Amino acid sequence: MLAKAVLIATGSGYRKIGVPGEEEYYARGVHYCATCDGAFYRDKKLVVVGGGNSAVQEAMFLTRFASHIDILVRSDFRASDILVERLETEFKDKISVHKQTTTDKIVGEKIDNIDRVTKVIGTNKTTGQQVEFETDGVFVFVGLDPNTGFLKDTDVELDDTEFVKSDDNLQTTIPGVFVAGDCRSGATMQIATAVGEGATAALRIREYLEG
Repeated sequence: MLAKAVLIATGSGYRKIGVPGEEEYYARGVHYCATCDGAFYRDKKLVVVGGGNSAVQEAMFLTRFASHIDILVRSDFRASDILVERLETEFKDKISVHKQTTTDKIVGEKIDNIDRVTKVIGTNKTTGQQVEFETDGVFVFVGLDPNTGFLKDTDVELDDTEFVKSDDNLQTTIPGVFVAGDCRSGATMQIATAVGEGATAALRIREYLEG
């Protein structure tokens, strides 16, 4: 199929940590969106995996529902100092921080004939000892991967994290090929912004075709 102009708007997907149990218990104890699924864990224990801004913000949001949260940070926080300070002061009674702690396995069992997450097994990198965290659910916040694999063998330029580069008019390195939304390099990862970029890209495409 031939086209005079193309808009790439393939979005991004939640990055997985790739440990045993993650796929098996997806949506049955393993989640990637606190706003979507946090309310299912009222008065429950949770584990949050990640050390960036999203992980810290989502962990703080989950305190609205959970009785306690263990946040597992593989090395040290990458989140802003302001967020980390809030986490360790305002939320210290509900959130326990475990730095230098890997997430190695998500374990569950059948409860009331339903498969449910029961604990997370990790490793304390400082001591080398295995650690376990009893939990009712796991929320993973380790970033997003753009859905741009189909562009790797094309002339569309990607940045170091495989997001699509564009100019101020949302045009890529190929004339007539535009990009909008969460797969664009520099995107804010917000629905409102993605919708606005889509509308802007449509106008730029019309200008390109008319020109």
